[in-house]
Amino acid sequence: MQSINRTSLQITDSRPIRVLQFGGGNFLRGFFNWMVDILNDQADFDGGVLLIKPTERGGYEKLRAQDGLFHTILQDHSGEVTRLIKCIKEVIHPYRDWQKFLDTASLPFCRFVVSNTTESGIVYQYEQLDLSKPPKSFPAKLTIWLYHRFKEFKGDPNKGMIMLPTELIEDNGGKLSSCVLKYAKDWNLGNDFYSWIKRHNYFCSTLVDRIVSGFPIENTLEIQQTLGFEDQQITVGESYHQWVIETHYDLQNELPFHNTDLKVKFVEDLSPYRDIKVRILNGAHTALVPIGMQAGLSTVYDVMTDPDFGKFIKELIFQEIVPSFTDSSIDAREFAEQTILRFENPHINHRLESIALNALNKFQVRLIPTVVLYLKQFEIYPKRIMFCWAALLHVSSEDANDLSILKDWDLMGLEKAQIVQQLQLDLENIRSQGARKALKSI
Repeated sequence: MQSINRTSLQITDSRPIRVLQFGGGNFLRGFFNWMVDILNDQADFDGGVLLIKPTERGGYEKLRAQDGLFHTILQDHSGEVTRLIKCIKEVIHPYRDWQKFLDTASLPFCRFVVSNTTESGIVYQYEQLDLSKPPKSFPAKLTIWLYHRFKEFKGDPNKGMIMLPTELIEDNGGKLSSCVLKYAKDWNLGNDFYSWIKRHNYFCSTLVDRIVSGFPIENTLEIQQTLGFEDQQITVGESYHQWVIETHYDLQNELPFHNTDLKVKFVEDLSPYRDIKVRILNGAHTALVPIGMQAGLSTVYDVMTDPDFGKFIKELIFQEIVPSFTDSSIDAREFAEQTILRFENPHINHRLESIALNALNKFQVRLIPTVVLYLKQFEIYPKRIMFCWAALLHVSSEDANDLSILKDWDLMGLEKAQIVQQLQLDLENIRSQGARKALKSI
């Protein structure tokens, strides 16, 4: 079977580099690079992507071998759509070729920086400035790159960049801006550079939403035979997508998403969109994991199509999470209905064990606010969320009745004694009967 590359597909592309992209994992390939490809085809964006490896390990060798080419396969209940993604023009590994990375600061048409460096990627880690080698953190590398760009173009206001971080942390743009400015100050890079960053570079907080499951291990050969090429970077995901970008700067002319069918919104306040996604979609994910794992299920689809657990999670969403939204401008029910359809997508192999990572922290962020709001509105605890809370504590502790794990939790004003009382009965039922039998008493 023929390998996929620009020679075998006879692809020539003269588009200039307009995007510096830190990170080339499944999500950015199946979300952002897919969007850029559509922008190029439908809205004359005319932009190539320069992919930067943000960490030292690995090197995106498979993507390099394919000249940045790969296929996305997006699937939902109505079928699937396959697309060849052509926008990644080059891959640079700063730890192997630091000077080449720095030289890209002189690219005249480069305008955007997009990143996905995990939740721990946007952090300030002090280290001595050494322009001869890459620093450890992503914000530090970005600061040095911006400094080289500032010097190359002599502080030209028109050569500033628009930063679009996609890391799943609140105020990701603001946090990235704070890190860059702190490096600029601590490294004594000059008042003019500091001012150029603040006045002519834009750090937009963004919220991304798409489930990207990645490479299809189970049926690789079948898909490659259909494609007619040996693509080792096939990226599978759901059809649903949304990107919300918080900005007070008019990006419409530079990012013409309005000339496509892509679901991208430019807003002045991101918080309502983040709130509904975190509390409904992410909250339901976190709630279903412990009861599904305790019953021996493997995926979100398994839980949602199980007659007991599927019914339970739907009731949790519609009777406990949705009613806690009181802002009439937010259609929580519609979002919830769409969320359930996504959970029931048979093509997405979203494993519970992957969602379970850092589950205790996730529960605090995603579900405690709903408990607080529900209690305030109805003066009772949401019994299904409390049951999932107990199930989570059960699978997270060797002693199912040991609630000392709550001592470090931020309960947002909830009375710890009352919480313990609410959880103890559910814990005992789960311990003695298992989650499936115990939930039938809810």
